[in-house]
Amino acid sequence: MGFVLQKKLWMFSKLFFPLAISNLTGMLANLVVMVFIARIGYEGVAAGAIISSSFTFFLVMVTNIFYAMAILVAKDFGAENYCNIGSIVNASILIGIIVATVAIFLQCYM
Repeated sequence: MGFVLQKKLWMFSKLFFPLAISNLTGMLANLVVMVFIARIGYEGVAAGAIISSSFTFFLVMVTNIFYAMAILVAKDFGAENYCNIGSIVNASILIGIIVATVAIFLQCYM
C-alpha cells in the first residue's frame, strides 16, 4: 500500500514541480519588470499594470485553448481513438494561431 502511494506521489511530483517552477519564474519575471517600471514613476507603474492586465487576459485566452486540447486528446487516447488525436491537435493549433494573431494585433494597437 505504501509503495503504491509513493509511486503515485512520485508521478504527481513529476507533473507538479515543473509547473510550479514555471509559474514561480513567471511571477518573478513580472516582479522584476514592475521594479524596473517603478523607477520611471507613477505613470509608468499605471501603464505597466494596464499592459500586464491586458497581456494576462490574452494569454489566458490562448492557453485555455490548449488546456481544452489536452483534455480532448487524453479522452481520445484513453478510448484508443488515435486517428482523431491529430485532427484535434491541428485544429487547436490553428485556432491558437488565429486567436494569438488577433491578440497581437489588439495588443499593438490598444
